[in-house]
Amino acid sequence: MKIFTKTYWCAPLIGMHWMRAQTFSHKKDFESSLKRLDKIEKLTSGDVQPMGGIYAEYATLRGHVLDGVGETQQAIELLQSGVRSARHSSNYNDDEKDYIQAYASIEHPDLSPPLKEVDEQMLEDIQLGNVRMEIKLCLPLFTHPRWPHPDQIGLDLDEDDDYNNHHESSSE
Repeated sequence: MKIFTKTYWCAPLIGMHWMRAQTFSHKKDFESSLKRLDKIEKLTSGDVQPMGGIYAEYATLRGHVLDGVGETQQAIELLQSGVRSARHSSNYNDDEKDYIQAYASIEHPDLSPPLKEVDEQMLEDIQLGNVRMEIKLCLPLFTHPRWPHPDQIGLDLDEDDDYNNHHESSSE
């Protein structure tokens, strides 16, 4: 009698690697993040959609990470796949679909020609309250028209802050 199935013991490991991949990605340690994402694929026996119902987030994060390690062509394919998957999935509401598309386009402006451009109006129309927290944590946007600039709310940001580093590098 087979008591433990592969899914039973793999799920916690996959979850751990998924969380670590996100953490490394946020810290811009793309090589470590990619290693964690590779482990997920290995644990799922190379499944085309290893994260099942959250494939759009997985593909978008993997595309983001691959762009970070210089694998531009694969990054474009995965970012497109993630956006397409979200658009065709009933697992995401319209705001979540727009959010994933905005993330792919805004975080990777050099790759955006193959992706649909996100204009200011589309970004402003995204109701962030309708986007699940786990999506915002996995794919964090650093800008939104409804968010005040830190100077407007009296925050004093130092040079090591992620907000300044992101906006300085994206404006160049």
